[in-house]
Amino acid sequence: MSLVHVAAILLWVVVLARIPTIVRHTTQRLLWLALVALAVSVTLETPDVAQALDEVAGFTANISHLVKHAMVVTSAVLAQEVVRDLALPAEVADQGRARRALAMTGMVALLAGLFSAAPVHDRTFPGLTAVAVGEPVLLAYWAIYLFALASALVSIARLTFTSVMSFPPGPVRTSMTWMAGGAIVGLTYCGHKAAYLVVATSNGGSWPSPESMDTVQQYLLSTTVMIFVVGVLWPACTEWPVIRHLRAYLAYRRLYPLWLAYYQAEPGIALDPVSRGRRGVVLFLRYIELDLYRRVIEIRDGMLAVQRFAPPHVRELAVREAHRAGAGVNAQVIGEAAWLEVARRAKLRGAEPHDESMPAPTGGEDLATEILVLTEITAARKMIETIVGRVEATIGAES
Repeated sequence: MSLVHVAAILLWVVVLARIPTIVRHTTQRLLWLALVALAVSVTLETPDVAQALDEVAGFTANISHLVKHAMVVTSAVLAQEVVRDLALPAEVADQGRARRALAMTGMVALLAGLFSAAPVHDRTFPGLTAVAVGEPVLLAYWAIYLFALASALVSIARLTFTSVMSFPPGPVRTSMTWMAGGAIVGLTYCGHKAAYLVVATSNGGSWPSPESMDTVQQYLLSTTVMIFVVGVLWPACTEWPVIRHLRAYLAYRRLYPLWLAYYQAEPGIALDPVSRGRRGVVLFLRYIELDLYRRVIEIRDGMLAVQRFAPPHVRELAVREAHRAGAGVNAQVIGEAAWLEVARRAKLRGAEPHDESMPAPTGGEDLATEILVLTEITAARKMIETIVGRVEATIGAES
């Protein structure tokens, strides 16, 4: 079974599985239609299916190639609309939608007109790429097709890259990352086909061989489809129990250094660690989400336990140093983490707590965002160490 067969089967499974989603809202309907169009186009990459369609059509050979290419363009434009809905505010995403739909319709109609004028109706060809070498009408056909496809993919790549840079960590950003990768591979597919047509036309088709070109094209197409499918499915996949437990386990492990630091300063934060240690692997994975929840609580309890050992002006100083260190939008969180680290060290040295009241450190609105905040703190350990050094040097100079 080739990659094309695997991609086609996977796509139809996804199409069938997502039928219930089409009643939710416009974005889901556009996504489902894009998947249907993509599934049809990939299925027509199978020679037997393509031949069957040509035989059913009857009036002309190679009609399957036109249908396949029309479906690819349709799928790409619909995918572009889905990405716009996810990446942009609703009023911005809707702007120009009718114009883009009209442009897509015009591109498909132009492909149909060029196909009708091309000399490909007397016998069946395995593809229209090799026969386009030196044939002006088919070269124009491919130019229109590649322009339409590449335009949609460039838009998808631009929007997804912007989203990856601006969205908070989570399933949607991961989904956008996958789709950005799919757009890049898809553009590579367009570039490879265009390069073949230019080179083969310039040397009369003597090089490169059509067979090697077809092999590379199939791999690029299948890879593009696979990546896009993963990107589309990722937010839903994160809700599957196995994926959810795995993500919880990874977060649980990532937060261990932060938890350990506060446990060393305040051992009382641990909620019955002995019973957790006695669990087997199966029970550990089964209760990993509960354990992650408890780990977050224990870390926050540790922060509250040590914050009394550094006065409020140290907090303000640490936040300023975080801005100077280039923490950017995370400066408040990173600065407060540095302030708490100063306090933790002071407690370990046996310092006396301060009586001044202080607000709790900045946290998330719910468990998911709380995990993200603590993960950012854990990932910024080196920066926090630098900030702590500057803060302690300033405090020492003042005293």
